[in-house]
Amino acid sequence: MANLFEVGLFDELEAIYPDTKAESGDKVYRVSGASGTYAGVHMVISGLQAGQMVSFEVKGPHQGYKLFELIPVPVEDNTGLITRTERFDGKYNPYVIRRAPFMIYEVLQPIRNLAVSKGQSVAVAFREAIQVEEDVENKWEIYVTVEGITQKLTFIVEAKKVKVMPSNKTTHKYVNWINMRNIGAFHKVVMWSKEWEDLVLSYFKLARYARQNIVWLPADLYFELNESQHPVLNEEKLSTLIRLADEAELYWLNGANLCGRKDGDWCATEAETILSKRIMPGEGEEDFRNMTTQLYKYIKEKGLENRWIQSFFDEPLDESANVYHRGATIINETMPGIQVLDANKATESLVGAMDIWCPTLDCYEKEFEFYRDRVEKGEEVWVYTCLEPTGPYLNRLLDMERIRPVLIEWANSLYPVKGFLHWGGNWFAVNPYKQSCVCMGQEDYTNFKLNYSAQLPAGDCGVMYPGDLMPLSTTRLEAHRIGFEDLYLIEQLKNKNEALAKEIVNTLVRSYKDYETDISLYRKTKKRLLEA
Repeated sequence: MANLFEVGLFDELEAIYPDTKAESGDKVYRVSGASGTYAGVHMVISGLQAGQMVSFEVKGPHQGYKLFELIPVPVEDNTGLITRTERFDGKYNPYVIRRAPFMIYEVLQPIRNLAVSKGQSVAVAFREAIQVEEDVENKWEIYVTVEGITQKLTFIVEAKKVKVMPSNKTTHKYVNWINMRNIGAFHKVVMWSKEWEDLVLSYFKLARYARQNIVWLPADLYFELNESQHPVLNEEKLSTLIRLADEAELYWLNGANLCGRKDGDWCATEAETILSKRIMPGEGEEDFRNMTTQLYKYIKEKGLENRWIQSFFDEPLDESANVYHRGATIINETMPGIQVLDANKATESLVGAMDIWCPTLDCYEKEFEFYRDRVEKGEEVWVYTCLEPTGPYLNRLLDMERIRPVLIEWANSLYPVKGFLHWGGNWFAVNPYKQSCVCMGQEDYTNFKLNYSAQLPAGDCGVMYPGDLMPLSTTRLEAHRIGFEDLYLIEQLKNKNEALAKEIVNTLVRSYKDYETDISLYRKTKKRLLEA
């Protein structure tokens, strides 16, 4: 049967599936890339039988490459046209890559040169780290062998000397929220142990590889209740997290929300403090003020004033605007000079409370004049995605084109947007290799009437998957990294020729819902950007 196997190369931004036919790919593939970035291509080997071993021999100009087996994950329901999933919003969404249910190759598991087929196909990713001083052409010959029969694939990288610097304090701000309790749970290590710290560091390093430059610091990890049930800062634990961030070279420190909605009610007009659950307005203000006072004392002592950003209450609405203003006032009084950031739903009602606005990218466009006015008044604007926006908008859910995360940052270059946030770093509630669409907290074996209004679309929970010994990247995280690399190049070109930069960007993107998904057009435009 070995002589029947097929091999093919596919662009790393092309969605591939366990039933993708290798013969539909190419035997030779070419891309262009800047120094300081990574060039990649995917291989599909099909026509296999379960248990067959596939070996790879790579011949090329240097040893700076890696191989990864691509692991498939499920998409049980399609993303909704308006929100969440089709099962919830009841509307057919034509802007998906395939009708659910299906499996899609997504997670990158490092391998050396061997893979064992679990079915009729194997998919493998090749990555080259580009580090050149002059424009060169790197030619990689990849020999794929099954049962003594070998086939050859060729990957050509036009490596350009133009350089993309590593993410740092001056590059576009970017944060995925990493759930550090999940690190303990999924990797089965005790929190605050040496093993846990090593894993947290590996997640932070993966984040920076993907061009993240902000670490989100969950406050319930470094605040504890004392005997009187009031929050007290554990400086040792906070120092541990900051040390790990420093080792991973993540510059910005985002102190996570110190309050949430009272009783978890979405439309609550009151807030409650973390841990002590005291109410604001009211007695909770004392706890909140004590937390911010303790935090600022620590920040000042450690010289972190220029790195710290503080959050208060996630996604405030008009209903919660009054309590948000109260919280922001306390932060300003007790943490002078520290910027206040939260993902926001309300707009006019929050004026005067926020230093950094962060609407979903569709809401940003719909209320562009409001946000342009905030920028003119000296405030900062980021955008975020989560379970929304859906339909035609750019996002990075599992049933969307892999070029969409790339184009988020191309679109950001068109606006005075300074950062990007996504909550789902690794917030998996179940085994993500077995289930992607999750009704959070409702997976009861005896419950035959699930509330699909609580179902998250596939991919919303995370872009970093738990491996045996480390976090694993995904095709979506890699795509978003590429977008940030491209954004760096676009920003450099803007400094030389803003009109040309906009012309090149507009070839692919005009807005967050007006863009091209043709990968060959992207590759041509990327090459033009590099040459420009």
